[in-house]
Amino acid sequence: MQVAQIATLMNTYVLPNILGEGVLVNEDLSNIVDIGIAIGNANAYDKYVGKIVNVIGKVEVVDRLLKGAAPAILKESWLYGSILEQLSFDLPDAIDNDAYKLTNGTTYNQDTFYAPSLNAKFYNDKVTRQIPMSFLANGSSDDRITQSFASPEQCQAFWSGISMAITNRTTLEVDALTMRCINYYIAKEMYEDIITGLSAGETIGDVTGVRCVNLLKLYNAQFAQTLQASEALTDKDFLRYAAYTMMCVKDCMNEPSTLYNMEGAIRQTLDDDLHCVMLSKFERACDYYLASDTFHNQLVSLPRHSTIAKWQGEGTANDFDSVSAINVKVKALDENEDPITPTVSISGVLAVMFDHLSCSVCNEKQNATSHYNAKADFINTFYNLTLGMNNMYNQNFVVFYIADPSGE
Repeated sequence: MQVAQIATLMNTYVLPNILGEGVLVNEDLSNIVDIGIAIGNANAYDKYVGKIVNVIGKVEVVDRLLKGAAPAILKESWLYGSILEQLSFDLPDAIDNDAYKLTNGTTYNQDTFYAPSLNAKFYNDKVTRQIPMSFLANGSSDDRITQSFASPEQCQAFWSGISMAITNRTTLEVDALTMRCINYYIAKEMYEDIITGLSAGETIGDVTGVRCVNLLKLYNAQFAQTLQASEALTDKDFLRYAAYTMMCVKDCMNEPSTLYNMEGAIRQTLDDDLHCVMLSKFERACDYYLASDTFHNQLVSLPRHSTIAKWQGEGTANDFDSVSAINVKVKALDENEDPITPTVSISGVLAVMFDHLSCSVCNEKQNATSHYNAKADFINTFYNLTLGMNNMYNQNFVVFYIADPSGE
Protein backbone atom coordinates (compact mmCIF):
# COMPACT_ATOMS: atom_id res chain seq x y z
CA MET A 1 0.00 0.00 0.00
CA GLN A 2 1.29 3.43 -0.96
CA VAL A 3 0.47 6.26 1.47
CA ALA A 4 0.74 9.86 0.25
CA GLN A 5 1.15 12.83 2.58
CA ILE A 6 -1.53 15.45 1.91
CA ALA A 7 -1.08 17.94 4.75
CA THR A 8 0.81 20.46 2.62
CA LEU A 9 -1.64 20.06 -0.28
CA MET A 10 -4.66 20.65 1.99
CA ASN A 11 -3.15 23.54 3.97
CA THR A 12 -1.60 25.42 1.07
CA TYR A 13 -3.93 24.79 -1.88
CA VAL A 14 -7.17 22.88 -1.38
CA LEU A 15 -8.75 24.53 1.69
CA PRO A 16 -7.87 28.11 0.65
CA ASN A 17 -9.39 27.40 -2.77
CA ILE A 18 -12.70 25.99 -1.55
CA LEU A 19 -13.03 28.60 1.25
CA GLY A 20 -12.45 31.54 -1.09
CA GLU A 21 -9.20 32.52 0.59
CA GLY A 22 -6.91 32.10 -2.41
CA VAL A 23 -6.80 32.05 -6.18
CA LEU A 24 -7.12 28.83 -8.17
CA VAL A 25 -3.75 27.19 -8.64
CA ASN A 26 -2.51 24.03 -10.30
CA GLU A 27 -2.90 21.07 -7.95
CA ASP A 28 -0.75 17.97 -8.33
CA LEU A 29 -3.18 15.10 -7.78
CA SER A 30 -1.11 12.49 -9.57
CA ASN A 31 -0.24 10.71 -6.31
CA ILE A 32 -3.57 11.33 -4.59
CA VAL A 33 -6.22 9.64 -6.71
CA ASP A 34 -5.93 5.87 -6.99
CA ILE A 35 -6.56 4.81 -10.58
CA GLY A 36 -6.14 1.11 -9.94
CA ILE A 37 -3.29 -1.17 -10.95
CA ALA A 38 -2.87 -4.74 -12.11
CA ILE A 39 -2.19 -7.20 -9.32
CA GLY A 40 1.29 -7.93 -10.61
CA ASN A 41 2.28 -4.30 -10.09
CA ALA A 42 0.63 -3.80 -6.72
CA ASN A 43 2.78 -2.41 -3.93
CA ALA A 44 0.89 -4.70 -1.55
CA TYR A 45 3.14 -4.85 1.52
CA ASP A 46 2.98 -3.34 4.99
CA LYS A 47 4.85 -0.17 5.88
CA TYR A 48 6.34 -1.59 9.11
CA VAL A 49 8.63 -4.46 8.13
CA GLY A 50 7.85 -4.39 4.40
CA LYS A 51 7.19 -8.13 4.08
CA ILE A 52 3.60 -8.68 5.17
CA VAL A 53 1.19 -8.86 2.25
CA ASN A 54 -1.82 -6.51 2.43
CA VAL A 55 -5.22 -8.23 2.67
CA ILE A 56 -8.21 -7.22 0.53
CA GLY A 57 -10.72 -5.57 2.87
CA LYS A 58 -13.61 -5.07 0.48
CA VAL A 59 -14.54 -6.47 -2.90
CA GLU A 60 -16.68 -4.16 -5.03
CA VAL A 61 -18.26 -5.98 -7.96
CA VAL A 62 -19.42 -3.78 -10.84
CA ASP A 63 -22.74 -5.32 -11.82
CA ARG A 64 -24.74 -2.36 -13.08
CA LEU A 65 -27.52 -3.40 -15.43
CA LEU A 66 -27.39 -1.74 -18.84
CA LYS A 67 -30.58 -0.27 -20.24
CA GLY A 68 -31.33 -0.46 -23.93
CA ALA A 69 -31.68 2.80 -25.86
CA ALA A 70 -33.14 1.58 -29.14
CA PRO A 71 -36.79 2.25 -30.07
CA ALA A 72 -39.28 -0.28 -28.71
CA ILE A 73 -40.04 -2.31 -31.83
CA LEU A 74 -39.58 -5.70 -30.14
CA LYS A 75 -42.71 -7.81 -30.60
CA GLU A 76 -43.97 -10.93 -28.90
CA SER A 77 -42.49 -14.40 -29.30
CA TRP A 78 -44.30 -17.62 -30.08
CA LEU A 79 -43.60 -21.20 -29.06
CA TYR A 80 -44.83 -23.25 -32.04
CA GLY A 81 -44.05 -22.61 -35.68
CA SER A 82 -41.37 -20.49 -37.25
CA ILE A 83 -42.80 -18.28 -39.99
CA LEU A 84 -44.32 -14.86 -39.42
CA GLU A 85 -47.12 -14.49 -41.97
CA GLN A 86 -48.60 -11.08 -42.67
CA LEU A 87 -51.93 -10.90 -44.48
CA SER A 88 -53.15 -7.62 -45.95
CA PHE A 89 -56.46 -7.25 -47.78
CA ASP A 90 -57.08 -5.19 -50.89
CA LEU A 91 -60.11 -2.96 -50.90
CA PRO A 92 -62.98 -4.68 -52.78
CA ASP A 93 -64.40 -3.09 -55.93
CA ALA A 94 -67.85 -1.53 -55.90
CA ILE A 95 -70.63 -2.31 -58.39
CA ASP A 96 -73.88 -0.61 -59.30
CA ASN A 97 -76.77 -0.97 -56.87
CA ASP A 98 -79.55 -2.59 -58.93
CA ALA A 99 -82.18 -1.72 -56.35
CA TYR A 100 -82.32 1.80 -57.79
CA LYS A 101 -82.51 0.84 -61.48
CA LEU A 102 -85.23 -1.84 -61.62
CA THR A 103 -86.52 -2.66 -65.12
CA ASN A 104 -89.62 -4.71 -65.92
CA GLY A 105 -88.75 -8.20 -67.19
CA THR A 106 -85.07 -8.01 -66.27
CA THR A 107 -83.36 -10.86 -64.39
CA TYR A 108 -80.90 -9.81 -61.73
CA ASN A 109 -78.03 -12.23 -61.17
CA GLN A 110 -77.07 -12.67 -57.53
CA ASP A 111 -75.03 -15.85 -57.83
CA THR A 112 -71.66 -14.46 -58.96
CA PHE A 113 -68.80 -15.45 -56.61
CA TYR A 114 -66.70 -12.55 -55.37
CA ALA A 115 -63.42 -13.76 -53.86
CA PRO A 116 -61.56 -11.46 -51.48
CA SER A 117 -58.23 -10.18 -52.73
CA LEU A 118 -55.34 -10.35 -50.31
CA ASN A 119 -51.55 -10.36 -50.17
CA ALA A 120 -49.60 -12.81 -48.03
CA LYS A 121 -45.98 -12.30 -47.04
CA PHE A 122 -43.85 -14.74 -45.13
CA TYR A 123 -40.92 -13.88 -42.88
CA ASN A 124 -38.76 -16.78 -41.77
CA ASP A 125 -35.15 -15.51 -41.55
CA LYS A 126 -33.45 -15.45 -38.17
CA VAL A 127 -30.17 -14.31 -36.70
CA THR A 128 -28.45 -16.18 -33.88
CA ARG A 129 -25.35 -16.19 -31.72
CA GLN A 130 -23.86 -17.96 -28.71
CA ILE A 131 -21.92 -16.72 -25.67
CA PRO A 132 -19.75 -19.44 -24.06
CA MET A 133 -18.83 -19.13 -20.40
CA SER A 134 -17.04 -21.59 -18.11
CA PHE A 135 -17.99 -22.00 -14.46
CA LEU A 136 -16.42 -23.97 -11.63
CA ALA A 137 -18.39 -27.11 -10.92
CA ASN A 138 -18.92 -26.40 -7.21
CA GLY A 139 -19.79 -22.74 -7.75
CA SER A 140 -19.32 -20.39 -4.82
CA SER A 141 -18.06 -23.19 -2.56
CA ASP A 142 -15.25 -24.23 -4.90
CA ASP A 143 -11.87 -23.79 -3.20
CA ARG A 144 -10.34 -22.61 -6.47
CA ILE A 145 -12.25 -19.34 -6.02
CA THR A 146 -13.09 -19.13 -2.29
CA GLN A 147 -9.41 -18.56 -1.49
CA SER A 148 -9.67 -15.15 -3.16
CA PHE A 149 -12.62 -13.83 -1.13
CA ALA A 150 -13.24 -13.06 2.53
CA SER A 151 -16.89 -14.12 2.72
CA PRO A 152 -19.61 -16.07 0.90
CA GLU A 153 -21.29 -12.77 0.05
CA GLN A 154 -18.20 -11.52 -1.78
CA CYS A 155 -17.92 -14.76 -3.71
CA GLN A 156 -21.60 -14.71 -4.65
CA ALA A 157 -21.25 -11.12 -5.85
CA PHE A 158 -18.44 -12.30 -8.12
CA TRP A 159 -20.70 -14.90 -9.79
CA SER A 160 -23.53 -12.38 -10.04
CA GLY A 161 -21.15 -10.03 -11.82
CA ILE A 162 -20.46 -12.67 -14.46
CA SER A 163 -24.20 -13.22 -15.01
CA MET A 164 -24.76 -9.48 -15.24
CA ALA A 165 -22.03 -9.17 -17.87
CA ILE A 166 -23.74 -11.82 -19.99
CA THR A 167 -27.10 -10.07 -19.59
CA ASN A 168 -25.59 -6.71 -20.50
CA ARG A 169 -23.95 -8.19 -23.58
CA THR A 170 -27.35 -9.50 -24.71
CA THR A 171 -28.97 -6.13 -24.05
CA LEU A 172 -26.38 -4.38 -26.21
CA GLU A 173 -26.80 -6.94 -28.97
CA VAL A 174 -30.59 -6.70 -29.07
CA ASP A 175 -30.25 -2.91 -28.99
CA ALA A 176 -27.78 -2.95 -31.88
CA LEU A 177 -29.86 -5.38 -33.93
CA THR A 178 -32.96 -3.25 -33.37
CA MET A 179 -31.15 -0.21 -34.75
CA ARG A 180 -29.86 -2.26 -37.72
CA CYS A 181 -33.43 -3.28 -38.50
CA ILE A 182 -34.41 0.40 -38.67
CA ASN A 183 -31.19 1.41 -40.47
CA TYR A 184 -31.76 -1.16 -43.20
CA TYR A 185 -35.25 0.19 -43.80
CA ILE A 186 -33.88 3.75 -44.01
CA ALA A 187 -31.21 2.69 -46.49
CA LYS A 188 -33.70 0.72 -48.60
CA GLU A 189 -36.13 3.64 -48.61
CA MET A 190 -33.41 6.08 -49.63
CA TYR A 191 -32.29 3.76 -52.42
CA GLU A 192 -35.76 3.22 -53.84
CA ASP A 193 -37.18 6.73 -53.39
CA ILE A 194 -34.11 8.89 -54.01
CA ILE A 195 -30.93 7.21 -55.24
CA THR A 196 -32.39 5.22 -58.14
CA GLY A 197 -33.91 8.42 -59.56
CA LEU A 198 -30.76 10.54 -59.48
CA SER A 199 -29.54 11.89 -62.79
CA ALA A 200 -25.87 12.06 -63.74
CA GLY A 201 -24.07 14.46 -61.41
CA GLU A 202 -26.93 14.71 -58.91
CA THR A 203 -26.63 13.86 -55.22
CA ILE A 204 -29.23 13.25 -52.54
CA GLY A 205 -28.94 16.93 -51.63
CA ASP A 206 -30.24 18.01 -55.04
CA VAL A 207 -33.60 16.26 -54.72
CA THR A 208 -36.36 15.34 -52.30
CA GLY A 209 -39.03 12.68 -52.29
CA VAL A 210 -42.34 11.80 -50.70
CA ARG A 211 -41.04 8.98 -48.51
CA CYS A 212 -37.57 10.52 -48.10
CA VAL A 213 -38.01 14.19 -47.34
CA ASN A 214 -35.03 16.53 -47.79
CA LEU A 215 -36.03 19.20 -45.28
CA LEU A 216 -33.13 21.48 -46.21
CA LYS A 217 -34.00 21.53 -49.91
CA LEU A 218 -37.66 22.24 -49.16
CA TYR A 219 -36.74 25.06 -46.77
CA ASN A 220 -34.25 26.73 -49.12
CA ALA A 221 -36.65 26.46 -52.05
CA GLN A 222 -39.66 27.84 -50.21
CA PHE A 223 -37.87 30.78 -48.61
CA ALA A 224 -35.19 31.44 -51.26
CA GLN A 225 -32.40 30.67 -48.80
CA THR A 226 -28.94 29.14 -49.21
CA LEU A 227 -28.70 27.55 -45.77
CA GLN A 228 -26.04 24.83 -45.48
CA ALA A 229 -26.48 21.50 -43.70
CA SER A 230 -23.76 22.48 -41.21
CA GLU A 231 -25.81 25.54 -40.20
CA ALA A 232 -29.26 23.95 -40.14
CA LEU A 233 -29.35 22.72 -36.54
CA THR A 234 -28.60 26.19 -35.17
CA ASP A 235 -31.07 28.05 -37.39
CA LYS A 236 -34.37 28.70 -35.59
CA ASP A 237 -36.32 29.28 -38.78
CA PHE A 238 -35.17 26.00 -40.29
CA LEU A 239 -35.87 24.02 -37.11
CA ARG A 240 -39.36 25.49 -36.90
CA TYR A 241 -39.97 24.66 -40.56
CA ALA A 242 -38.62 21.13 -40.08
CA ALA A 243 -40.94 20.46 -37.12
CA TYR A 244 -43.88 21.96 -39.03
CA THR A 245 -43.17 19.79 -42.11
CA MET A 246 -42.87 16.63 -40.04
CA MET A 247 -46.22 17.39 -38.39
CA CYS A 248 -47.80 17.83 -41.82
CA VAL A 249 -46.46 14.44 -42.96
CA LYS A 250 -47.73 12.85 -39.75
CA ASP A 251 -51.18 14.26 -40.43
CA CYS A 252 -51.09 12.84 -43.96
CA MET A 253 -50.10 9.42 -42.63
CA ASN A 254 -53.08 9.61 -40.26
CA GLU A 255 -55.35 9.37 -43.30
CA PRO A 256 -55.56 6.51 -45.85
CA SER A 257 -52.97 6.95 -48.61
CA THR A 258 -50.73 4.99 -50.99
CA LEU A 259 -47.87 7.51 -50.92
CA TYR A 260 -45.95 6.52 -47.82
CA ASN A 261 -45.01 2.89 -48.44
CA MET A 262 -42.84 1.33 -51.13
CA GLU A 263 -45.51 -1.01 -52.51
CA GLY A 264 -48.23 1.57 -52.97
CA ALA A 265 -50.67 -0.15 -50.62
CA ILE A 266 -53.53 1.79 -49.07
CA ARG A 267 -52.37 2.39 -45.53
CA GLN A 268 -53.34 4.54 -42.58
CA THR A 269 -51.11 5.05 -39.55
CA LEU A 270 -52.76 6.69 -36.57
CA ASP A 271 -50.76 8.32 -33.80
CA ASP A 272 -51.04 5.31 -31.48
CA ASP A 273 -49.36 3.11 -34.13
CA LEU A 274 -46.78 5.68 -35.29
CA HIS A 275 -43.14 5.47 -34.24
CA CYS A 276 -41.38 8.84 -34.34
CA VAL A 277 -37.63 8.33 -33.85
CA MET A 278 -35.53 11.49 -33.72
CA LEU A 279 -31.75 11.90 -33.69
CA SER A 280 -30.67 13.42 -30.40
CA LYS A 281 -28.66 16.24 -31.97
CA PHE A 282 -31.74 17.29 -33.92
CA GLU A 283 -34.16 16.94 -31.03
CA ARG A 284 -31.88 18.76 -28.57
CA ALA A 285 -31.46 21.57 -31.09
CA CYS A 286 -35.25 21.86 -31.22
CA ASP A 287 -35.39 21.78 -27.41
CA TYR A 288 -32.83 24.57 -27.15
CA TYR A 289 -34.00 26.87 -29.92
CA LEU A 290 -37.73 26.03 -30.01
CA ALA A 291 -38.53 25.34 -26.37
CA SER A 292 -42.10 26.55 -26.74
CA ASP A 293 -42.70 25.53 -30.34
CA THR A 294 -46.08 23.81 -30.69
CA PHE A 295 -45.06 21.52 -33.56
CA HIS A 296 -41.97 20.19 -31.78
CA ASN A 297 -43.85 19.59 -28.54
CA GLN A 298 -46.53 17.63 -30.39
CA LEU A 299 -43.88 15.42 -32.00
CA VAL A 300 -42.13 14.49 -28.76
CA SER A 301 -45.46 13.80 -27.04
CA LEU A 302 -46.44 11.05 -29.49
CA PRO A 303 -47.12 7.71 -27.74
CA ARG A 304 -44.28 5.92 -29.55
CA HIS A 305 -41.77 8.77 -29.69
CA SER A 306 -38.14 7.92 -28.94
CA THR A 307 -34.75 9.60 -29.12
CA ILE A 308 -31.54 7.94 -30.28
CA ALA A 309 -28.00 9.30 -30.02
CA LYS A 310 -26.85 7.67 -33.25
CA TRP A 311 -28.25 5.61 -36.09
CA GLN A 312 -25.24 3.39 -36.73
CA GLY A 313 -22.29 4.65 -34.70
CA GLU A 314 -20.45 7.62 -33.24
CA GLY A 315 -17.23 7.29 -35.22
CA THR A 316 -14.31 8.68 -33.26
CA ALA A 317 -15.60 12.20 -32.68
CA ASN A 318 -19.36 11.96 -32.03
CA ASP A 319 -19.85 14.66 -34.65
CA PHE A 320 -23.08 15.23 -36.57
CA ASP A 321 -21.80 13.65 -39.79
CA SER A 322 -20.99 10.45 -37.90
CA VAL A 323 -24.08 10.03 -35.71
CA SER A 324 -26.46 10.95 -38.56
CA ALA A 325 -24.83 8.55 -41.05
CA ILE A 326 -25.87 5.16 -42.40
CA ASN A 327 -23.58 2.99 -44.50
CA VAL A 328 -25.06 -0.42 -45.37
CA LYS A 329 -25.66 -2.78 -48.27
CA VAL A 330 -29.24 -3.46 -49.30
CA LYS A 331 -30.95 -6.03 -51.49
CA ALA A 332 -32.38 -4.58 -54.71
CA LEU A 333 -33.02 -5.31 -58.38
CA ASP A 334 -31.25 -3.72 -61.33
CA GLU A 335 -32.89 -2.58 -64.57
CA ASN A 336 -32.95 -6.20 -65.77
CA GLU A 337 -34.68 -7.37 -62.56
CA ASP A 338 -31.48 -9.15 -61.48
CA PRO A 339 -30.62 -9.11 -57.75
CA ILE A 340 -27.90 -6.67 -56.65
CA THR A 341 -26.56 -5.43 -53.30
CA PRO A 342 -25.80 -1.71 -53.70
CA THR A 343 -24.18 0.25 -50.87
CA VAL A 344 -26.16 3.15 -49.46
CA SER A 345 -23.85 5.62 -47.72
CA ILE A 346 -25.56 8.78 -46.50
CA SER A 347 -25.45 11.26 -43.63
CA GLY A 348 -27.83 13.88 -42.35
CA VAL A 349 -30.69 11.58 -41.30
CA LEU A 350 -32.65 13.56 -38.70
CA ALA A 351 -35.72 11.43 -37.98
CA VAL A 352 -38.02 8.68 -39.19
CA MET A 353 -41.74 8.07 -38.84
CA PHE A 354 -43.05 4.58 -39.42
CA ASP A 355 -45.97 2.30 -38.75
CA HIS A 356 -45.53 -0.20 -35.94
CA LEU A 357 -46.10 -3.01 -38.46
CA SER A 358 -43.41 -1.86 -40.89
CA CYS A 359 -40.30 -2.60 -38.87
CA SER A 360 -40.00 -5.13 -36.07
CA VAL A 361 -37.74 -7.43 -34.10
CA CYS A 362 -39.74 -10.48 -33.11
CA ASN A 363 -39.81 -14.04 -31.83
CA GLU A 364 -36.82 -13.52 -29.58
CA LYS A 365 -35.69 -16.75 -27.96
CA GLN A 366 -33.02 -17.14 -25.30
CA ASN A 367 -31.86 -20.37 -23.74
CA ALA A 368 -28.73 -21.84 -22.20
CA THR A 369 -27.19 -25.30 -22.52
CA SER A 370 -24.47 -26.71 -20.28
CA HIS A 371 -21.84 -29.45 -20.40
CA TYR A 372 -19.73 -30.78 -17.53
CA ASN A 373 -16.03 -31.49 -18.06
CA ALA A 374 -15.10 -34.21 -15.57
CA LYS A 375 -11.36 -34.12 -16.27
CA ALA A 376 -10.91 -30.47 -15.31
CA ASP A 377 -14.05 -30.19 -13.12
CA PHE A 378 -15.77 -27.24 -14.76
CA ILE A 379 -19.03 -26.56 -16.57
CA ASN A 380 -19.29 -24.89 -19.96
CA THR A 381 -22.54 -22.99 -20.45
CA PHE A 382 -23.61 -21.67 -23.85
CA TYR A 383 -26.06 -18.75 -23.84
CA ASN A 384 -28.04 -18.68 -27.07
CA LEU A 385 -29.95 -15.81 -28.64
CA THR A 386 -32.16 -16.09 -31.74
CA LEU A 387 -34.52 -13.50 -33.17
CA GLY A 388 -36.03 -12.28 -36.42
CA MET A 389 -35.63 -8.79 -37.91
CA ASN A 390 -38.39 -7.88 -40.35
CA ASN A 391 -38.99 -5.03 -42.81
CA MET A 392 -42.46 -4.89 -44.32
CA TYR A 393 -42.45 -2.64 -47.35
CA ASN A 394 -46.23 -2.42 -47.73
CA GLN A 395 -46.43 -0.38 -44.50
CA ASN A 396 -45.79 3.34 -44.02
CA PHE A 397 -42.24 4.54 -43.45
CA VAL A 398 -40.90 8.10 -44.01
CA VAL A 399 -37.32 9.40 -43.65
CA PHE A 400 -36.43 13.05 -42.91
CA TYR A 401 -32.92 14.18 -43.81
CA ILE A 402 -30.76 17.16 -44.74
CA ALA A 403 -28.00 17.28 -47.33
CA ASP A 404 -26.23 20.02 -49.28
CA PRO A 405 -26.80 20.08 -53.04
CA SER A 406 -23.92 19.13 -55.30
CA GLY A 407 -21.29 21.81 -55.74
CA GLU A 408 -21.89 23.43 -52.36
